[in-house]
This record gives sequence, structure tokens and C-alpha cells, in this order.
Amino acid sequence: MSNQQLIQETLDSLQEFLPKIADTCLLVADQLRKDNESEAFHHIKEFIEAIDWSTQAVVGIKNLGYSLNVDTQEINEHLREVEDGLSVNDQVLIADLFEYEFHPKIQDWINSVNNSRANA
Repeated sequence: MSNQQLIQETLDSLQEFLPKIADTCLLVADQLRKDNESEAFHHIKEFIEAIDWSTQAVVGIKNLGYSLNVDTQEINEHLREVEDGLSVNDQVLIADLFEYEFHPKIQDWINSVNNSRANA
């Protein structure tokens, strides 16, 4: 498989996968605000796994020379804030991070992937 094929397949996967991650952000916030911790923490785990795959995918195609306007560091910073919120059981902080930090950032990623595909 050529690098170009690998990049295109990765972009296809990101284009399919990122909207699901964005939806999960809102689901986590909603579940936390409804005091449904068990469900929220299940979705947080899924979110972390999905973000891990997505950041690896982004870094991978960037390493192949593909220019993609996606900053994975901001997500990592917010993940540390979630960790802090979890350590003090601050569900309001965690819900706000998912709704007002993660969700818009993932939307930015979606737009970047879509724009890069349109310009390719």
C-alpha cells in the first residue's frame, strides 16, 4: 500500500469516526448532568480510546508528510483537566470540559479533515 493510499484510508476513517466522538462528548456531559455516573464513565472510557486512536492516526499521516491542521496537544491538556476533575469528583467541571472544550475541538478536527479532503 502506498503512503497516499494509507493517508486516504486514514482520512476516510477519521471522517467517519470523528462525528461519533463529537456525539460522545455531548453524551458524557448529558449523563453527568443527569447524575448517571456509571453510564458517563463508560462513555468517557470509549472517548479516551477513540481519542487515542484519532491522535495516533493524525500524527501518523502528518509523519507521512500530509499537512493537516489538527492540534492534538490541546486535547491532551483537557484530558489532564478531566483527570483533575475525576480526582476530586467534580462532575460539573468534567461535563463542562466535554461540552465546551472537547466537543468544539473535535468539531474543528472534523472541519479540518473535511477541508483537507476538499482541497486534495
